[in-house]
Amino acid sequence: MATSSGKRGRPQKGDGDKVSKMIVFKLNKNEHEKFEEYFKKSGFKTKKEFLLKSVENARVANDIVTDRISLLKDLAKYKSDFGHIGSNINQVAHIVNSIGYASTEAEIASRLAEMTGYLDMVEKKTNQILSLMGKFVNK
Repeated sequence: MATSSGKRGRPQKGDGDKVSKMIVFKLNKNEHEKFEEYFKKSGFKTKKEFLLKSVENARVANDIVTDRISLLKDLAKYKSDFGHIGSNINQVAHIVNSIGYASTEAEIASRLAEMTGYLDMVEKKTNQILSLMGKFVNK
C-alpha cells in the first residue's frame, strides 16, 4: 500500500511517539525479588507498563495526601470562623435578653438583620466546606 509520499510500509511515528529514552538502574537480590513479585501480581504484560502505572499511582496518592492536609487546615479555619459567628450571635441574644425585650421596631429590625448576616456567613462557610469535601471525595 502506498502512502501519500509514495512509500510503502507502516506510517512513521511522530517525534513525541518515538521510543528513544532508556532508564537503567540496579537492584539488590531482595529488591529484585520484590519487584518481580509485584510485577507478576500486577497483571501487566510489560515491566514498562507496570512501572509507568506505578509512578502515576504514586503521584495520585501524593495529591490525595496533599489535598487531605489542605482540607484539614481549611476545616480548622472554618471551625474557628464558626466559633466567632456563634459568639456574635450570642452577643446579640445577650443584648436583647438583658433588657427583656427589643424596645423598638427599628431595634428588632436591626437585630434581625444582624442575625441574618451571621446566618448568611454560616451558609457560605458550610458551602465552602462541602465544596472542599466534594473535591476530596471525587479524587
